Amino acid sequence: MEDIFKQTLKALRDGRPVVWAVVSIRQGSSPRSVGSRMIVFEDGSIHGTIGGGRLEAEAMQAAREMFHKPRRRLINFNLTSAEVAETDMICGGKVDVMLEYVGPEDTSALEFLTELTSSPDNPALLVTRIDKESDASFGNSHAIVYADGRIKRGLRLSEEWARPYLPLRQTLTARLQDDDSLLLLEPLLTIPTLYIFGGGHVSLDLARLANIVDFRVAVMDDRPEYANRERFPFAWEILRRPYERATEGIVLDDSAFVVIVTRGHMHDLDVLRQVVGSDARYIGMIGSRRKRDLIYEQLRREGVDERRLERVHSPVGLSISAETPAEIAVSIVAELIQVKNAGSGALKMWKV
Repeated sequence: MEDIFKQTLKALRDGRPVVWAVVSIRQGSSPRSVGSRMIVFEDGSIHGTIGGGRLEAEAMQAAREMFHKPRRRLINFNLTSAEVAETDMICGGKVDVMLEYVGPEDTSALEFLTELTSSPDNPALLVTRIDKESDASFGNSHAIVYADGRIKRGLRLSEEWARPYLPLRQTLTARLQDDDSLLLLEPLLTIPTLYIFGGGHVSLDLARLANIVDFRVAVMDDRPEYANRERFPFAWEILRRPYERATEGIVLDDSAFVVIVTRGHMHDLDVLRQVVGSDARYIGMIGSRRKRDLIYEQLRREGVDERRLERVHSPVGLSISAETPAEIAVSIVAELIQVKNAGSGALKMWKV
């Protein structure tokens, strides 16, 4: 979402309006989850995707018509009907896509959204009214709900209404009780940070792939020839320190992902000892089951709770018979994505 906001803001600052195509309601199977966005520019070019095929092509055509009459509009797709056979999609389900005009007059709103998504100190929800058709402006169709319950209003929402939704980590659709309106609720979460402990061959491919799929990558190693900007030009942060102090100054909260791929058994133990008690959303450690069991046994003797050890993904990565460093990196990134996206996109209608 952050990239969509940034690209939209860039266009608005250049005086170019855009139309957002947003998957707002989904029932059954569909190519993309609720909240997936695509930018349609006036010249017909796009940024992002809502799933490809006929769904995307028709959404693009409808979006281009909105540049002549700015408004908001909901279009329906039935992917279980006979027309699916005429598309290149094998998914079946019902999808509603909301088209929303965003013009230069909305620049300040996009600046605000972009800032929110890049700040870890301001978790919030973006709430959007889903209309069949409306002339309402962008500002009057959205609201921001902060983690403490405060609401930056564009929509008429009460703090009591917002409270059940504050812990959300996934996008969903909700229904207002008073007027039966539909709202799209999207957590404005910061890009997750992947901390890679170890700077060897697997780490190099892992950092590169994780960066491509929108993880903010930090790499730590105790060797200057491995922990440097030349080796990891795409890393957000490079850390060089002894493994005994691997997590010094690092906050491992529930937006953090940790992968331990050091060069040796004892270094893996040093790092796992420091991270196993953290709130990190994902902890993975490379190595055989025998090595894992030896490390776990040592940590048990040190008093580490068994439930903490059960959270660790080891051997790390999905089982795809990976052998080369690149293949191992693919298996790890696939598991990171699986954990990051767990539960996303499910349709939920809540009366509140």
